[in-house]
Amino acid sequence: MSRLITESFGLVRVGDLEGIRVFHEGNPIGRTDRSGEIVLPRMTPYAANRITIDERDIPIDVAIKSREKRVVPQFRSGTLAEYDAHRRASAILEVRLADGSYVPLGSEVQLVGTSHSYIVGHDGEVFIPDLPVLSRFTVKLASGYCSFEVEFSPQKETLPKLGPFVCRRGSL
Repeated sequence: MSRLITESFGLVRVGDLEGIRVFHEGNPIGRTDRSGEIVLPRMTPYAANRITIDERDIPIDVAIKSREKRVVPQFRSGTLAEYDAHRRASAILEVRLADGSYVPLGSEVQLVGTSHSYIVGHDGEVFIPDLPVLSRFTVKLASGYCSFEVEFSPQKETLPKLGPFVCRRGSL
């Protein structure tokens, strides 16, 4: 036996992230608990209910596809708004040329086998989100290309700085 359900309701799940602010139709509902969940009472049945989360509460090492969901509960029933929140292993790579100088500022770095490219910042540093465990990069230089490989095991540090890696000219 339980109480009679008289309204539609929802459950919001944001991975396992605690303390994420949740809004229903722009109105604050509360924050997720330690398991990343919060219950939404009084949802409008048979209509798209707009559920949003505050991306400022998402840690820098967590990726989400969208901060907004639209869910349609049935009358006197529950629905789930689940956000695909997953931790990503990002890193800053320091890249140097074979002569020891930094890769030039503004050079384009591409992850081989993908269309993902990144731009080199000061001191040969390049930010790589979702760094694979084993990856090969090519760098487009004014005088051609060079390449380097990275072996990475995720660390407890949120944004580790790795390197220096030596970018060597050769066949791609």
